[in-house]
Amino acid sequence: NKNITSEQAELLTAIDLPLSRITRINKNLLLLAKIENKQFAEVENIELTEVINETLELLSDYTTLKQISVDENFSEKLFLSCNKTLLEILVNNLLINAIVHNTEQGKIQISFSNKTLTVSNTGKTALSNEKLFERFSVSSSQTTNSGLGLAIVKEICNRYNWRISYTFEDSLHSFSVRF
Repeated sequence: NKNITSEQAELLTAIDLPLSRITRINKNLLLLAKIENKQFAEVENIELTEVINETLELLSDYTTLKQISVDENFSEKLFLSCNKTLLEILVNNLLINAIVHNTEQGKIQISFSNKTLTVSNTGKTALSNEKLFERFSVSSSQTTNSGLGLAIVKEICNRYNWRISYTFEDSLHSFSVRF
């Protein structure tokens, strides 16, 4: 219809947000099923810091928008034998989580040493460890959050026998993956 009223336009906009969320949930659930069914069989040697730097570059507009500073500290290089797509998803989910749940003018710290990657971001209160990595566990009131990002990270870690953990100290949420 060429003649949409402002009320109709508001209604269409109101429908778009939940529809986008449902679409994202569906894609994430399909991804989880593929990971669980070991459908990402291709394995190659991948250098971790290269994946981190590529992902940071892709997300730089978001960190700039929220005026988030990013500090990197990589004391060594690590080559992982895994599926590149899954490693990219893991890093992407951890970094997006650190951006979305950060404060304005906050910081993100990314460090790697002793075969452990840690992604930290500023925050106000600790998250509940009980359901943190469960599907549909949402710690934010943001309506676009599907509650599947950390569940996907956990499933990727399970796939390769890596360990994921969470701590909150000195106003920093920290997610660590031990390879």
